[in-house]
Amino acid sequence: MIDGAEPRRQSAEALLSWRLLDAVRGIGIERGADLVLEVLFVRWTTAAMRHPAEGAWSALALASPKRKAELLPRLFPFADTDGWRVDQSDSFCLALEELVKIVDRLDTGDLADLLRTVALTYDAVLDALEDRGGHSKAEFAEFTTPRSVAELLAALTVEAGDDVHDPACGSGNILLAAHASAPNVRVTGNDANARAAMRARMRLYIHDVYQWINVGDAFEEFEPSSADVVLAQPPWGLRKEDDSKRLFARYLQRSEAASRLRRVS
Repeated sequence: MIDGAEPRRQSAEALLSWRLLDAVRGIGIERGADLVLEVLFVRWTTAAMRHPAEGAWSALALASPKRKAELLPRLFPFADTDGWRVDQSDSFCLALEELVKIVDRLDTGDLADLLRTVALTYDAVLDALEDRGGHSKAEFAEFTTPRSVAELLAALTVEAGDDVHDPACGSGNILLAAHASAPNVRVTGNDANARAAMRARMRLYIHDVYQWINVGDAFEEFEPSSADVVLAQPPWGLRKEDDSKRLFARYLQRSEAASRLRRVS
């Protein structure tokens, strides 16, 4: 288990998430977490797509550790922004071998149950990262908004048919809550951190949420002009507070001027 933290709940998915994270301790927390999330994502997509992708997962499960490291990127549809997946080191290959073995055992023959378990375990891995102690928790705060806060923001602002945008979406809690809060809600997001944006993109995909996630600084780049609602917990800790407030206020003013924005929280 990651030092200095305990699971926030004892659901089967939470316990599984800690087992998966334990399997990657030898390659580092963030790098290991990325590998866990990618394996879960690939398992979900290969199961959801069925033939011929299901055969591709079987080939991955049966391959040698080194071969797994070669095959996994071929099953991953998103761009590799930092090269972390291209790794033939013994520690990486052995961690991947253990992850695939654990995830492969989740298939009991019930497709709906498999997809649900994988999606909930993906969420639980993010929760486990949030729960961890020490100085790294401040770093992860860049990526996450507590689910309770996200759900409250969405409940107070989002209506059926809204286009919702989060300019600092992190791992996607606000966007997921917004989509679930009312019918026919469309979501878009932005995050300056490529790792956070990738985690959000994968997460919303396996929760069957159609989305558009962009990597870039919301303070510097033009945002979608069709948002009805902008919801965000800005990453104040990444800059001096006064500068952050000034930049975010300017961003909101630009959003109001450029769109049919109805509410900002």
